[in-house]
Amino acid sequence: MRSTYRLPLAVLGGAALLATALALKPSNSTPGAPPPAQAAPAATDPGPLVPYLRFTGTGTVTVRPDTAQIFVSTVAAATTSKAALAAVSRKMTKVQDRLAALGVPRTAMTTNGASTYQDYDSKRWRAELSLTVQVDDVDRAGRLLAEANGAGADSVGGPSFSIDDTRAAYAAALRQAIEDARAKAGAAAAQMGVTVGGIVSVDDQAGGVQPPMFAAQRASADSAGGAVAVPVEPGTQDVVATVTVVFGYR
Repeated sequence: MRSTYRLPLAVLGGAALLATALALKPSNSTPGAPPPAQAAPAATDPGPLVPYLRFTGTGTVTVRPDTAQIFVSTVAAATTSKAALAAVSRKMTKVQDRLAALGVPRTAMTTNGASTYQDYDSKRWRAELSLTVQVDDVDRAGRLLAEANGAGADSVGGPSFSIDDTRAAYAAALRQAIEDARAKAGAAAAQMGVTVGGIVSVDDQAGGVQPPMFAAQRASADSAGGAVAVPVEPGTQDVVATVTVVFGYR
């Protein structure tokens, strides 16, 4: 008797479902079948650009310095470092006392340094003291130089002029700088046939006060023993502002 092998019903059912799925799956080669989905191309249009004009402007305000610095030093020599330092200290004390008597506050006097060294040839010790004096009244700088020298200073220098508060001057220079940039933008806009609009941004560049003039002179005493004021002129200094301004236009 011939035996017959029969597949389980579960296997037959699964095969039928697989065949049905393969029959329904679209084929790329099938005519009329929709193409597979593709990624959208990257956008190359930057879109509308905001029109603007970008120019640099400079403003300058000239002011008269209102403060000054003078520089004083004393030197002395002795057989020992201790003796040389003591001698130079006594000389500087006389100078400081004289300046204080003339109304210079002690807080306006700054010691820059003290040093001693032995001279190689003479074997004697030399000492030096240096002092910076802040002068709030520039018109007194010349007299203070002479008075310090007359009181025993071995050398004097200055004055070095400066401006104590530059905020007001810099604000005025800043306004000039922005107007300068606006004038340049207006000239460019006229050539373009457009009108300058509002300010988009302001970039403050490095500016400030121009370096002060420095004049070093040695004061002298007259035959009567009185100090002759050193003739000094503070001149003027420029406070400068530089900006880069971005304007809109229409």
